[in-house]
Amino acid sequence: MVVMDGDLPVGQQALDLVQKRKGSVLIMDLKECQNTYYGDTAKVSELIRYLGFSGIALVWLFRVKSNDVLIVPQELHAPSFLLVLGLVLDFCHALTRAITWGIFSWYKEQICKVKETDKFEAPTWINYPAIFFFITKIAAIVSAYVLLLRYLYNNLFG
Repeated sequence: MVVMDGDLPVGQQALDLVQKRKGSVLIMDLKECQNTYYGDTAKVSELIRYLGFSGIALVWLFRVKSNDVLIVPQELHAPSFLLVLGLVLDFCHALTRAITWGIFSWYKEQICKVKETDKFEAPTWINYPAIFFFITKIAAIVSAYVLLLRYLYNNLFG
């Protein structure tokens, strides 16, 4: 089975990249560069989501029963918060991209009367909110896993 990434199979993309090498320099155009970026950020977002939910499941495994009530240990409150925060930031990342690009394309189409095939410039700042959420969701999940790993280490080996 061939895994698809964009319009080309991943294996084919790798072959194309090898063929485009000139010495130690990779020859590519802006569209290829952007497609690589978009594909990789989408994959990172997907993995962050999986790590967030997996981390929450891991926290749930370490709950304790006290007086017939399930309690999450105090040491896991901060990682739990960071895991949920990471998932919220993931949602904000997707929502921000949808809203900013939706408003921008509506403005270009309705106000500026740009046609679907017309070329125009987009301001660089339009991606800043999404980039902020992208970076902070990664930071939240990585921080949560650092705390989770510390908890696991202390409880298994400490």
